[in-house]
Order: sequence, then C-alpha cells, then structure tokens
Amino acid sequence: MYTYLNLLVTAAATPLAQQLIEAVAGEAGKGTLSVPLVPIGSAPGTPATWFGASGAIGSELVSLLKDAQALSEAASIDLSQAELLLSQADITEIDAEPWAAVLERLGLERQQEAL
Repeated sequence: MYTYLNLLVTAAATPLAQQLIEAVAGEAGKGTLSVPLVPIGSAPGTPATWFGASGAIGSELVSLLKDAQALSEAASIDLSQAELLLSQADITEIDAEPWAAVLERLGLERQQEAL
C-alpha cells in the first residue's frame, strides 16, 4: 500500500534528509529530494532554499515522517536530530494539498537555471 505525499525540506536539512530516506527506503529512496526550489520571483541561478519531491511512499514509512521518536529509532539517529529534521520539513498528503498549493503556501517555485 502506498500513500502519496509532498515532501519539501530546507536546503540546510536536505543532505541529512536524503541520507535518512535512502537508509530507510533503500534503492527506491535514492535522489528523492531532487527538485530545487527558490522563493517566488528569484532570479535565474538563485541557489535553492528548499528541495522537494512529490509521489508515492510506502504507507508503513509515513509514520516516520510524522513522529520524531519513530524516525529516531528507525534511522538510528538522536531524537534531537529527528526533531530538527522534521521541524525543517513540510510534509502533506497530495489528496489534502496538491504540489502547486504547497509551493504557493510556502512562497516557492522551481529554481530556474542561469542563462
């Protein structure tokens, strides 16, 4: 069974988040946070402030994204790291809030490459 989520993480937290995704999801998690996002109206080439993904995740993994204690235990990281990571993430179910609505709420758009 799968749950369809939008997962956005601040740029500062993205390396740890990606590492944890790969540790928990294995091969399927590689490169998950691959969409660079910037504040709306940013000039082309502006460094990403967030990275995101939207798609299916194994339903058994959803609880890890909502509970720092569960994430800490599953990923073998300190609870404080799990709490910090989740505080720098925006996680919504696609049915409740589509990708475009999440970007609008956060004031973000996809990064444009410099010309």
